[in-house]
Amino acid sequence: MEDKGPDFSKGSLISEVWGTEEDGTPYVERTYIEHNAALLRASKSKKYTKTKSYGATGSVEVSARFEYDSAERTVYVFDESGSYNQGGGVSDVEDYGTTTSGDGTSKATAKYSCRVNRNLGGWATYSVSVSCNYKGNKS
Repeated sequence: MEDKGPDFSKGSLISEVWGTEEDGTPYVERTYIEHNAALLRASKSKKYTKTKSYGATGSVEVSARFEYDSAERTVYVFDESGSYNQGGGVSDVEDYGTTTSGDGTSKATAKYSCRVNRNLGGWATYSVSVSCNYKGNKS
């Protein structure tokens, strides 16, 4: 699988996972936190971005800002956005958009999904999600 490495314009890299989807498609998933982590920690707000690259067929990305309250044990999602960055060998894309879940609970999530028609591999759903708990930690 072709991989260009981390994109530090998205923030500081805090995790990297290489894996394979159920259909055998390899991927690399990276999670970033916005550069000014000290300021974000002071305001009880953090912005996470997660990317999932499927090599030549493209990648998906989701970003969200999470506001958390350790005393109340709650977290909320703001400014969520997602996208598919199309690579080669894809003839059609169905964009499912960005969704959120868990607002006001102990763990909130932002998720982006799309369905792509790979010329040699048929249809596949690409998705990526990022979550934050009430302590402000990626989960």
